[in-house]
Amino acid sequence: MAGHPEKVMYFDLGDPRVVGVTIEDLLAHTGFLAESADQKVLLLDEVAHDPNWTESIKRLVDLGERAPGLLAADSAAARLRTSAAGESALGRRTNSTLEPLSFAEFARSRGMSVTDPRDADGFLLGQLADEYLLRGGMPEHVFSEPPLPIEEVHTRLRRDAEYAVSYDAPRVREVREVESLRQVWSMLARGISLAPNISRLCTDLGISKQTLTGLIGLLRDILFVRELPVYGKGPKAPLRHPPRLIVADCGLAAAHLLRARLRSPEEQGLLVEAAVARHLAEFIEKRALPPLAYARYEERGRTEEVDFVVELPDPGAVALETKYGTEGNDDREIRRLAARARIIGAHRALLVTRHPALRRSTVDGMAVDSVPLWRFLCWPGSALQGELES
Repeated sequence: MAGHPEKVMYFDLGDPRVVGVTIEDLLAHTGFLAESADQKVLLLDEVAHDPNWTESIKRLVDLGERAPGLLAADSAAARLRTSAAGESALGRRTNSTLEPLSFAEFARSRGMSVTDPRDADGFLLGQLADEYLLRGGMPEHVFSEPPLPIEEVHTRLRRDAEYAVSYDAPRVREVREVESLRQVWSMLARGISLAPNISRLCTDLGISKQTLTGLIGLLRDILFVRELPVYGKGPKAPLRHPPRLIVADCGLAAAHLLRARLRSPEEQGLLVEAAVARHLAEFIEKRALPPLAYARYEERGRTEEVDFVVELPDPGAVALETKYGTEGNDDREIRRLAARARIIGAHRALLVTRHPALRRSTVDGMAVDSVPLWRFLCWPGSALQGELES
């Protein structure tokens, strides 16, 4: 990247003063590329306001030695364009998804060391993990000066989500059922339907199954929710069930929960699941592992579920349960998780909890680790592979 400000040009194509003006017209007007483009960088924000942005990028890249460094970003619209539009710049671009800050990044922003679990301050990191559950990892709220109160963070998150759901995404996908999209998002954000009954939701909203599936897919595409398929391996046949849906950022979920119940164990549990899912998804993507899943099956007339299943090359599948409370050292919870892990054919089991102590147990040959939440969020890979030091 260029080291001098005069060699960097930033265009916000969503700025009302330039809406409707193309990237190439802006470049011609500013003369940014009139001279040698050596080491110049062009930052393009809200690129989808230019319907021909991919063609413009293609021509800029094809300038060869005169081509500037390019970074194009959009909140939702760019990634929702048709595949045909994306193909116009094929071979000339790399797509990157910017996730909310991980807990380790959040902790480092507060001056905490997360280099080695043996050197970590578990008490302070535990307190910080509770704050992370409520605040989430959106950088604009994490790095604000002075720090924003939680109430203000939640107000801004709700406002941003409302804009994206009501205006941004529908503008690109031409969604007609905008009110239904808002209702679906509201239900998912508040954890009402994490594994939705599609037929009931269709009846309640007065829309078809095809429409509802499309709306959920749109929320997934703009990174508001994560979709977890049912784990289909192991000796126990899984129940036929739709994917499980989890809000992609715990702060975004916290902003939509009822204020009076925000600190209830049930709703805090939703925030823990959102935070754990975010860190598992990052771990899986970096290692190109099979998608994160959940398990749901019938056992002795009862429907049983495992929160997450992660498939590792060695030793194999890991069954993971989250508990907001301190049940990590509860023998009953450990035995129950070991039994569920065995039924789905997992090789290990992991219980993520707010209990401050790390515990290792073996139940009928099944290894079960109980790991504090802060520790898992700092080192998810080590926790999954059972490598944490006592």
